[in-house]
Amino acid sequence: MAVGEYLLCFSEKCNKEDVKQYFINCLSRENFSITRQEFEGKTLLITSAPFSVLAEKAEEVGLEKATTEKKIQEFAVKNIVEFAGSEDQEGFFTSAERAHLLEICLESVQYDQSHLMSHGIKFRGEHAFITDCLHCKPPILESAFPLHEAHEQEKIWKKMKQNVILCPLQEIRDYYGENVAFYFGWMTCFTWTLVPIAFAGILLYFFKPRGVTVDDNPLLPLYEVLMAFWAISFLTIWKREESEYAFMWRTHKLENSELLRPEFSGVMQPSPVTGKAEKYFPRWKRWLRYGLSLILTLPVLLLAVGAMLGSLNFNGYIKDKDSPVYIASFAYFAEPGHIFAADNKYYGYLIPTIGHSVVINILNKLYRSVAQFCTDLENHRTEKDWENSLIIKRVLFEGET
Repeated sequence: MAVGEYLLCFSEKCNKEDVKQYFINCLSRENFSITRQEFEGKTLLITSAPFSVLAEKAEEVGLEKATTEKKIQEFAVKNIVEFAGSEDQEGFFTSAERAHLLEICLESVQYDQSHLMSHGIKFRGEHAFITDCLHCKPPILESAFPLHEAHEQEKIWKKMKQNVILCPLQEIRDYYGENVAFYFGWMTCFTWTLVPIAFAGILLYFFKPRGVTVDDNPLLPLYEVLMAFWAISFLTIWKREESEYAFMWRTHKLENSELLRPEFSGVMQPSPVTGKAEKYFPRWKRWLRYGLSLILTLPVLLLAVGAMLGSLNFNGYIKDKDSPVYIASFAYFAEPGHIFAADNKYYGYLIPTIGHSVVINILNKLYRSVAQFCTDLENHRTEKDWENSLIIKRVLFEGET
């Protein structure tokens, strides 16, 4: 019985049938079941593995499962009857576990690099089958990902509709994995802790003195102090919940492993620590690329700042005429009786706000592409370094807008 499915899509640049057939033969030798389809000029492979293959891989990687006595221990094929749900092979592993195990199985497929190199293909990876085929030049695969299970998605969606207040975190974890479940757990915690502070904000608005705007409310400093205490309290609450989820999902023992990026390029040389050959990219070259990233991203950041200052002046929020960011020609339209004034009966004051939102959305899409291009250009060694660099660029943009 085949359990779980993975979709592999051949790249359009892989137009040699011999290469495709060799790829399929490698999968067949490892007992994968394969369905080949042609769709819109592309060759697709739907692959799956029998339960026995997934079970062996689960034992190899030390996957932890609940026993019939409700204890958690590492899975072992010879003791499979001791584990809860062992009589149901299709549902024994969760969707996330099946996708994870199937991916490991696919990456472990043995193949002859030299055979593919004879067809003009160059490899940069470390002999991980799917990753190498995704990042070789020209690429053999365009994409590879597990297929969704509609009935499992429907179960999660049904539970979410039944209770819109609490998120079904366990079901989300079983289907999407711990990373996604932690995100929804954080969002749930964040939303609920916002309720009291939002209620305080509503009271601040309705109980302000007559003729005083929210910005000039004498109680505003008190609310700001309350926000500071809320931020500290939220972090403490989330740390406790995060620890609870980590123990429940058995992720507290996981080490922070650094995943090497297949796109990382460098010169092979002995490691000063292990003595083994590894790719090396000089730090000074990366710093030069950091400088180039700054040059490329700075214009978009300046455009975002300009859009924000223009919006503030159009709305009349900048009133100090001696301020270096005061633009008289823009602020003129926010004066009483003009089109963007607060007393405009046709709600003209909404125009700068709406215009600012539209411009920022356009700039955000542009900046996202520029930021990712620059981060790729920096040639980071690990996925963590790549993500941190991209996050810094995005935070700079989001903070300005």
